[in-house]
Amino acid sequence: MSLRVKDQIYEGTQAVYSADGFGDQMRVRAMVIVQNKDGTNDGPQLIRSAVNKYFADDTGRFYSPGHTNLPISRINGRQVARNLVELQIDYAGRPTVAGRQLATFSTITLPTPVFTKAKDEAVPGPGEYKSGLPFGAMIDGQPVSTPFTEEEVTKLRTRTFPRSAMRITIDRVDIGLNPMRRYGSFVRTVSSNQISIDGFLCKPGTLLLEGLQTTATTALAFDVPGSQSVTRYEYKMSLVYDSNSFPVQGFKQEGEDHVLDIAPEFEPANWRIESNFGGF
Repeated sequence: MSLRVKDQIYEGTQAVYSADGFGDQMRVRAMVIVQNKDGTNDGPQLIRSAVNKYFADDTGRFYSPGHTNLPISRINGRQVARNLVELQIDYAGRPTVAGRQLATFSTITLPTPVFTKAKDEAVPGPGEYKSGLPFGAMIDGQPVSTPFTEEEVTKLRTRTFPRSAMRITIDRVDIGLNPMRRYGSFVRTVSSNQISIDGFLCKPGTLLLEGLQTTATTALAFDVPGSQSVTRYEYKMSLVYDSNSFPVQGFKQEGEDHVLDIAPEFEPANWRIESNFGGF
């Protein structure tokens, strides 16, 4: 089966242009000639084939030819002969620009196991900290530079230190590209780039991609195969910001001994926060 499209049919064309653009509408007509000699497609199947062919020929038809970014709202199909389908395509529903939440910022606590304390009780002053963790002495009082054997390390006392961090949840929209494909492999990594989120600057290694949730909708009346270019993805991205780059305490080996060390917990990766509507 082959199809031929005639879309320059001006009879019945209607357009509405509103002052603010939100009430814009367009209606166009097209005839799809179906070379269906064996008659295998007829009725609803023929109309569906004609609709698919109409948009497969030119993806620009997903939007009004007389407006800017005015999407399809409805398609009416009518079989007028054995091999002829008339389509009436309505465009409307430009997104209303209103107050939209971009991001939320909230402080959180990250419980972090540590082997140390800021100072002994007899020592004056606030004590010592390194990468936001107490680092004045071991909990049992030994200096933090003390070398330990592997067996001694297993017997060291630990406690949980409540570190402060910030959770950032952002709302974004993409057209035509599922954010899961863009960011899915970067979950539980920190960005190796400097990122600004609505004016809040995060240095490399300080922003963790905690999770992602996305919802896909289409501007069409139904899901047309190959219509990814008009699929709208609204997504929420959960991020955690730590100015100290998510430090954890551990031990590094020096000869036969082990010495206390602090290092970042998460793997850095080359990702940024972007959108098909523009990055930030």
